[in-house]
Amino acid sequence: MFKKVELVDMPVLQKYLKRADNRSCTFCVGNNYIWNVSGLLEYAIIKDALVYRMDEGKDIVYRLPELTPDFKEIVKILEEDAKVVGKEFRMSDMSHEMARCLEEEFPWEFQISYNEKDSDYVYEIEALTKLSGKKYHGKKNHINKFLKEHTFTYEPLTAEGLEECMALAETWREAKNEVVTDDVIRSMEYEKRALEFACEHYEEFGFVGGLIRMEGLVQAFTFGERGTDDTFITHFEKAADIQGLYPLINQQFTEHALQEYTYVNREEDMGLAGLRKAKQSYHPIFMVDDIWAVRIKK
Repeated sequence: MFKKVELVDMPVLQKYLKRADNRSCTFCVGNNYIWNVSGLLEYAIIKDALVYRMDEGKDIVYRLPELTPDFKEIVKILEEDAKVVGKEFRMSDMSHEMARCLEEEFPWEFQISYNEKDSDYVYEIEALTKLSGKKYHGKKNHINKFLKEHTFTYEPLTAEGLEECMALAETWREAKNEVVTDDVIRSMEYEKRALEFACEHYEEFGFVGGLIRMEGLVQAFTFGERGTDDTFITHFEKAADIQGLYPLINQQFTEHALQEYTYVNREEDMGLAGLRKAKQSYHPIFMVDDIWAVRIKK
């Protein structure tokens, strides 16, 4: 029933993910590939619904991008699938609507929990473009200080600039390796492989990005993909250690590349205090919550 996600499956995934219209970064097609470094992500089409499956050791985790009329029957099928493979059944990345439906269809049978570290931060495009008002005063000051001390050019990120962006990311990792824990280093290695795969298939996935040059050198870049008709998903953002460069690439990319959207999803904070502080400093308009469900043992 389930098969491993491969590049040949992209048209099938695109069809169902577009129909789902889900703002979560988990449910955009490029993201499903670039972060599947382990190669363990699987999918199936069950009662005309896309279902992802991931073996996470003790548990086997199922993800559905949309709530369909056959949701109750699908859950029963997935529970049987978990029994066949001898794993504990778990669902993740559920919407609030899906969680409510699960509780209604299976009253008192599932424990529902909210996974804060994997919830996505979503921002208004207009706010990140203009950076107006008191709450963005700090960001504006950082950018203004940068502009007084440096000159730059912004340009769209195309395939020709990817090698320079990867070199910048490597420099960034080398600097970070000296001041972070082993767990964070492993996470950065995971991100490195994801970035390499993303760059290798940049045009194939329809990624859109931008970069900043200073004296001809790439010093910041960012890219991502369409999530829904009104939401862009940013996957990567890296900048040299120059004050004001991060808010500048964010603002410039939003202004030049994202005006057709209403929102931008800048993904989760992974439970890292520094990353959480940075994401909160941009004042998200809402979060895409990551909701989990496990069956209550009797």
